[in-house]
Amino acid sequence: MSLVYFKLLLLLALTIFGVEGKAPKRQRIKDSDYTLSITRGLLQHTTYNIYSNGYQDGNVPVTEFKFRRTLTGKPILDISAWNDKDSRPVSEYRPLSSLVKDVTGEKTKVDLSKVPYVIFRHIELIEKADRYLQWVLDWNPESFTVTPEDEWWWDEYSGTWSFKEISKLFSDRGIKEVQVKLRKGRFVTQFVLNKVPKVVASDRPRDDRKVDPEGQCTALLGKCGKH
Repeated sequence: MSLVYFKLLLLLALTIFGVEGKAPKRQRIKDSDYTLSITRGLLQHTTYNIYSNGYQDGNVPVTEFKFRRTLTGKPILDISAWNDKDSRPVSEYRPLSSLVKDVTGEKTKVDLSKVPYVIFRHIELIEKADRYLQWVLDWNPESFTVTPEDEWWWDEYSGTWSFKEISKLFSDRGIKEVQVKLRKGRFVTQFVLNKVPKVVASDRPRDDRKVDPEGQCTALLGKCGKH
């Protein structure tokens, strides 16, 4: 075995299993009782694990998230919250949306305004998809979409904890529709976001000050004359 090939195998092993089996060092998230560990690898996405002191003695992350990329390079937020049962303990003390926003601002260079949709993995959403198939569809499609026009089911999804947290995280945009896709035998939910509102001339703050032809100022209250 050549030395170069051996080094490549060693690098691959360190990437997958870490150095000396040590877990990533945890760090306190600012202004919270939660800790964060960051797992990086050359062959995988950087993963941000959020821990609480209360869930199984803080040994199991209550949620984790990572950023993927579309073919056009846009960031996709991928959240897994399997252990955050019934929105606790994270949102009991501090909203998940707030934690994700803080970690993203401090640890990543991702611009959240460029995120087109959010993948959210939570048991509540899987149960919701199962019920949709049972009540609405008499066959098993690989995907379906729920929009505000589907009034009853839109209310069902918008009442979930995950929907509310993503709405808070992207409060300036809101959720356009919910897409559910079957991946490896399990339903994965995507919250598709509205595009960032464009600022038009009528939306910009007005400057009531004007300049007359002689260069004299007309102030906000008309208290302006020759200097």
